[in-house]
Amino acid sequence: MGLFAALRWQLKETCGNAGLECTEVYPDEEPKFTSEAAIALFRIAQEAFTNILKHAEAASVDLTLGLDGDAIVMRISDDGKGIPAGRLTAIGSHGLASMRHRVRALGGRLEVRSPASGSTILLYESRGQRLAASR
Repeated sequence: MGLFAALRWQLKETCGNAGLECTEVYPDEEPKFTSEAAIALFRIAQEAFTNILKHAEAASVDLTLGLDGDAIVMRISDDGKGIPAGRLTAIGSHGLASMRHRVRALGGRLEVRSPASGSTILLYESRGQRLAASR
C-alpha cells in the first residue's frame, strides 16, 4: 500500500469513527518515497489525527499533501479549540515532540500554528536523499 492510500484509509477511519467532516487533497501522482519517509509521514499524520481527537473538539479536519518546488508539504488543520500557547513547546507534549523528531530525522521542519480557534500542522521536507526512493 502506498502512502496516499494509507493516509486516505487513516483519515477515513479517524473521521468515520469520530463523526468528523474531513477533506483531503493529494497531487495527481504519488512521488516515490523511501519506506522510511513514507512511514514517518504516515506516523506524523496519525499523531496529528490522534491529537485532534483527544484535544481539539473539532468538527472538521483537512489534510493536504502537495509539492512546492522541490519540497513535500503536508498540512493538517482542524476547526477545534486550538492549542494553548504553553503546550506548543511543553516537555509533556509528547505528540508534538514525536512529530518534530520524525520531521528532523528526514531533514525537514515542522510548524504548528494555533490561532484563536483551530490548529494547523505544516510539514516541509526537501525531496532529497531522505525522501526519494532509489530508482
